[in-house]
Amino acid sequence: MKRKLVNLLVFSFLLSVMFSCGNTVEDKTTDENGSRENDTTTAKKEVVVEQKEIDFSKFDHYATILTKKDLVETFGKENLKDEIALYAEGTVEKKSTVLRNPKNAHIVTFVWKDDSSDTEWIEAGAFVYDENDEATVRQKIEAENGLFIGMPLLELKKWNGKDIKFSGFGWDYGGAIFIDDGSKLSKSPVSISLGMDSDEAIDFVMGDVGLNTNDSRLEKLDIFVATFTIHISK
Repeated sequence: MKRKLVNLLVFSFLLSVMFSCGNTVEDKTTDENGSRENDTTTAKKEVVVEQKEIDFSKFDHYATILTKKDLVETFGKENLKDEIALYAEGTVEKKSTVLRNPKNAHIVTFVWKDDSSDTEWIEAGAFVYDENDEATVRQKIEAENGLFIGMPLLELKKWNGKDIKFSGFGWDYGGAIFIDDGSKLSKSPVSISLGMDSDEAIDFVMGDVGLNTNDSRLEKLDIFVATFTIHISK
């Protein structure tokens, strides 16, 4: 009899708990329009994403500047110099602006579209020239993918994962790279060309000739990444 009484009490207790859980009274709040909402409703939180400030430590960062106005606002007129740049063996003139970044000494050229206000491409070179066209500085600028201006030819070959074909030096298209499909260079947003630092002309690498990093004679020469270029998409 006592066991039945205990079981009955336990059963009654469980029923009361189940009834209580299934009929929980929810607190209500009334808004200014008279509608009622559950206090337990989770309010939507506005997620604020902080934009990382660009520090222009990499060459790719400069490609985020899409207009001349942006360039002036970012670096100030005092660090800019407008020029006329010649391309295609001197047959094409382009308005350009040379930036001398006061924070890291990077020298980067912005070449403008025909409207003179939108960026068409950016470029930077290893050599910086004075008013007498003499090279005074050999700068180093890195890209996000690990390339850098001044990178030696053999190091570039290792980075690329395969041999590299390029043109000879001493003419307008000297050091131009012939890109192989599937190579790392073919996927790089930064286009490069090569340069050679030597006081004497080495016949076999001069002029409109094809060269390849599989030629062991090139290992003795100071050939390196000389220019960076990024063309801005429309």
